[in-house]
Amino acid sequence: MPDDYHEHYTVLNDDDDTVLARAATLSIILAAWHEAVRTTPGTRLTLKNGTFQMERLRTPGDKKSREGTLINGKIEPFDAALGDLRSWHRLRIMCLSCSRNLYAEALDMAKQHGKDRTLRSLEKRMRCKGCGGGHVRLEVHNKPR
Repeated sequence: MPDDYHEHYTVLNDDDDTVLARAATLSIILAAWHEAVRTTPGTRLTLKNGTFQMERLRTPGDKKSREGTLINGKIEPFDAALGDLRSWHRLRIMCLSCSRNLYAEALDMAKQHGKDRTLRSLEKRMRCKGCGGGHVRLEVHNKPR
């Protein structure tokens, strides 16, 4: 890497002051951010651009669940239930086939589908109304202020 290369974006775990990811481009760090939200339950995460704090949230779930679940001989990452989400969370529903996306209130989704329904099981049941495809991804975001 050249000497003038600087990594601008950082994902931090505020609970134990560790750096989870660093990247020079926003698209790469956002992918790392969404993965950290999905796989580190009950953790306070911060997304920074240099010293500017872009986003900060406590991920849904309980820290005890961090080990994951043993399914078919391999460890699956933590999967939050709709009941783990709070009033400041919203879900981004994105079709992986046609890139259509929209936002839904987390509490409304919990009322409609049940608090015990996990995000992973909800992804499998959802279909895109635009293209009819079944490859949908759910992401947890904070509501804008």
